[in-house]
Amino acid sequence: MRALLFLSLLGALAGRPLAAANLPAALEAKAKEAFAEIAKAKTALDGGHTATSQSLLSQAETALKSILTQAPGSKVLNNVDQASSAAKQGDAQQSNSALSQAQQEAGKLDPSLASKVDAAKGPAAQGDTSNLGAVRQETAQKTGLDKIESAYQKVSLARSLLSAGNTSKAKGLLDEIVSSPSGVLPH
Repeated sequence: MRALLFLSLLGALAGRPLAAANLPAALEAKAKEAFAEIAKAKTALDGGHTATSQSLLSQAETALKSILTQAPGSKVLNNVDQASSAAKQGDAQQSNSALSQAQQEAGKLDPSLASKVDAAKGPAAQGDTSNLGAVRQETAQKTGLDKIESAYQKVSLARSLLSAGNTSKAKGLLDEIVSSPSGVLPH
């Protein structure tokens, strides 16, 4: 646990995501592959090869989604999302259950996150999800999943735009994505 906290501190000082240093090698390789596919898709689109670009973006989207469901912190985000949905529907029991699971997973990453999840339980039971949004955002930032989520959303939207024939907007969106995962993954 001390090693995780030390890596987290080093990551914070270096301006890197805290848990990114703990990204499993297979997921790191998947991220590199996804960003390579995005770069190829940009090149294909520049050459007027829309179908090729869509195919490459589909592969990138699949890889990014896989990372988002398997990376450290993903369980916290999923449980916070479930708790938020349950709280909005007035299901305090389901919300509390999801937050208990989120708290347990958050404790594996950063004890301060676990405390914030715990503090959000009371308001969530009353239907107030504002604290959950803050917990979700902080978890995503500390794990680097915010950048992966952003890339995933842009790739998904670019694919939709390409399907609708809006090549210029899709290209503009793809240009907003970093060309390599170096900003997300440790160097």
